[in-house]
Amino acid sequence: MRLSVLFAAVLALLMPVSAPAQDWPSRPISLVVPYSAGTAPDVIARLLGNQLAARLGQPVVVDNRVGAGGLIGTEFAAAAKGDGYTLFLGSLDTQAIIGHLYKNKRQDPATLLPVSLLGRIVNVIAASPALKIDSFEQLLVAGKTGRSFTFATPGVGTNLHLIGELIKASTGANLVHVPYKAASTGYTDAMEGRIDLVIAGLPPLATLLRDHKLKALVTTAPQRVATLPDTPTMAELGHKDLTVVGWFGLLVPAGTSPAIVDKLNADVRAIAQTDEYRNRMQAMFIEPTANSPAEFGAMIKAESERFGDIIRRANLSIQQ
Repeated sequence: MRLSVLFAAVLALLMPVSAPAQDWPSRPISLVVPYSAGTAPDVIARLLGNQLAARLGQPVVVDNRVGAGGLIGTEFAAAAKGDGYTLFLGSLDTQAIIGHLYKNKRQDPATLLPVSLLGRIVNVIAASPALKIDSFEQLLVAGKTGRSFTFATPGVGTNLHLIGELIKASTGANLVHVPYKAASTGYTDAMEGRIDLVIAGLPPLATLLRDHKLKALVTTAPQRVATLPDTPTMAELGHKDLTVVGWFGLLVPAGTSPAIVDKLNADVRAIAQTDEYRNRMQAMFIEPTANSPAEFGAMIKAESERFGDIIRRANLSIQQ
């Protein structure tokens, strides 16, 4: 009897650690998106989900969990079982900002495990036509006379809001934040002269900029972008510290098998090289990319430290 127990124990030790992942996936997978349907991250999730489903042999169902600047969906994913059946579409906001901003959160976004970066988005500071200002330098000169400017973003604590706070801290510009529940309402108010500036990602602004309904003053990208060849970057204007790139990535709950993480990473890397995926991402003004879990994790850590410092210096916090 003792020998049989010992033999069973030895067999258990010899079994591969990744054995539970060998049958994965055997049922549909949920991809949690903390933003509403039709937004850039939602579109990315549906595009990626369709591609992953074809490779994994199981449906990947997008689950929009909206609210509290992304916190509701983030907490839901962070609390999920790490069995490979819950994936999460995270962003700069969810992984580097809200953890510092919400003081009474129930789950820590940092517990989510990185799989791969998915895409980067250029941010733009655009002016209302009624403002009669044609460049970021003109804006700063006007600000030195004591003039203040309102700027619209999709909400308090978004990376777009913090870009405004960075500009204030770095240049002394008197910017007044006006958060909107619906970003499109802020764009309309700027077009009609009720708001001075909009800070937003390029995807929702591209058509408005092309049609001259808003004017791009500067981007926060590292280099000029093809879509806005005449628009300088913050770095070009001497404000390298104001370079901020929006991004989205794939993560999973803590406890997910390393074998599953590696499989997902390999699939994302392969998908990121396909013409169909790349063309559709680029059509949305999103730069498709992929990296290793370690690289993505290091990036999240660096971004979290940077924005945590900004939040502390600006004394920002939100009580849920």
